[in-house]
Amino acid sequence: MLRTLVAVVACLTVLAIVQRVEDNDSAAATPGLTATFTGKAFGAGAGSGPPVMTVRGLRQGGVTSGTVTVGNPGPGTRYFWLSPGRISERLGAGGGRLTTAVALTVIDVSDISSPSVIYRGPLRHVGARPLGFLDPGARRSFSFVAELPSGGRSPAVPSVDPYRGAAARIGWTWHSIAGRPDVPAPEPATPKKRDSRPPALTFSVPRRQQLLERRALALTVRCSEDCTARPRATMSTAARTWPLAIASAERGVAAGHSLTARFSGVQTTALRRAMLGGRTTQVRVAVEAYDRSGNRRRDSHVITLRPRR
Repeated sequence: MLRTLVAVVACLTVLAIVQRVEDNDSAAATPGLTATFTGKAFGAGAGSGPPVMTVRGLRQGGVTSGTVTVGNPGPGTRYFWLSPGRISERLGAGGGRLTTAVALTVIDVSDISSPSVIYRGPLRHVGARPLGFLDPGARRSFSFVAELPSGGRSPAVPSVDPYRGAAARIGWTWHSIAGRPDVPAPEPATPKKRDSRPPALTFSVPRRQQLLERRALALTVRCSEDCTARPRATMSTAARTWPLAIASAERGVAAGHSLTARFSGVQTTALRRAMLGGRTTQVRVAVEAYDRSGNRRRDSHVITLRPRR
């Protein structure tokens, strides 16, 4: 996994001292954090000191790494972060400075399937790194890797590796304070104002239609909001008034209800006679519409049918 993330170059001796875990919350009774070190890069420190991360004698493209596992023994949740201590170094044979050339990568490998880079950059610019909250008994693991770009040569003596014999030393401190993450209080629910306004209705009818050929009259009713329309229609001539069969192609759509008033055979004959005689015929469409809140609106529209001139 780490070979896809970083590369460490030869002729490098880096000493990274991981110092003891400190608890900055002296008033708390909790023991703070614990840390364990694994990986071939971590060796024993001088005397009883903390482990030392050492990188030395690598060929170009070689990798060395060590892992630190931080845990919270409890009893309470703690917030923790990492910060570097004093950095010291020894210059290389060609005057190379590892503190300016070496790039450090710190990777959160607690979930090995989705590692997260905490820091990647110059060794001397790490700064404090907040790492979040740890519940009692929880553990997080971090991998430390150093990288030295290849191709470095001394300007005065190109054949000399400027970093040969160079060394760098950095101390790390793990801090923690007691506390829990802030959880914002839920906003009070705002009661919705009940809708008491009924929908408005508008009618539209194409001016020219083939009424006798289609034996039907097409029109559209629109609501000012989503609604369900219940239409009725009648046709009136000089002789009598007939109820019309009317169908709605769309219901519950504010964009418009397409209505079709259909004429029976007898009604079509009466309409044809009126058209041939130059008499007008009226169709009255009444609509009752309901919105989602149950508000109701009744409206009607009178359509006058005249023969085409």
